[in-house]
Amino acid sequence: MVKRIITELYDFRLGIKGGIDTDYLISSKGLSVPEEIKEQFVVLGKSSSTIWLHLLGAEQNIRQVKKYNEEINEQMKRSPHYYPSYYKLVIAVSELYFHFCSSLDLLSRIFYVLFCPGPCNLKKLSEYDFGKLREDIRKSYYSDPNLGVPIQIEEINTTRVNLTHYWPPPDLKLFSGEEGVVTYWPRTIREKRGPRWYREGEDMIVIDDSDNKKKIQEYMSESKNRILVVDQVNKDFDCLKKYIRDIILQCSSNLQLWLRRNRLIIKNS
Repeated sequence: MVKRIITELYDFRLGIKGGIDTDYLISSKGLSVPEEIKEQFVVLGKSSSTIWLHLLGAEQNIRQVKKYNEEINEQMKRSPHYYPSYYKLVIAVSELYFHFCSSLDLLSRIFYVLFCPGPCNLKKLSEYDFGKLREDIRKSYYSDPNLGVPIQIEEINTTRVNLTHYWPPPDLKLFSGEEGVVTYWPRTIREKRGPRWYREGEDMIVIDDSDNKKKIQEYMSESKNRILVVDQVNKDFDCLKKYIRDIILQCSSNLQLWLRRNRLIIKNS
């Protein structure tokens, strides 16, 4: 269950009573609650609940990646040049990073509502995503000087962009004594948008790395230039969960400020 994944997210939703029913919002001055404030409140609820769904989807994809890697092992024992489950693995990893970055987009909307230094712009809110959050952080739009984006979160976002908008990465399969055959991808998929890898001739895939064209096998022969797919997706999921916990904790602490600023209280029942 998602409560087990991120207790802080569960507690945040309890604090806003789910955030869907705006009847829980009451003006402390006895006035009617403005529609734009109700809309912000609903965004808090819908965004936090949809993060849950993406985290559940990510958990399922993590299990699929492990399963397909095991299938690849069995297939390569029968034929070293035919392993159809590799394509299932690529799809599962692509879906996984979609869930990762959709969670970041929704988290960014929650953060914008609760930390916006001025009146919340509803048009900006409807279009707000992780890219805009990163841009606002760089421009010091938010007052917190310690607010930043960890490098690994940046790499998760870059991986999603490359899996979504560019060619699937070439793979390198090596034998591991403990796990059998394991799948590696070029590290540049995490570091550079639109990395260039392409087929040259019938059996040669080349990669342009810092303007030096190399055979993919040569490039990935150095351990620093490759990532172990099954291992990396688990590390990224752990990093994402920690990042969501940290941001949601900040949002929970700022929720009361948001309510006071808008002269609101949330009724208990």
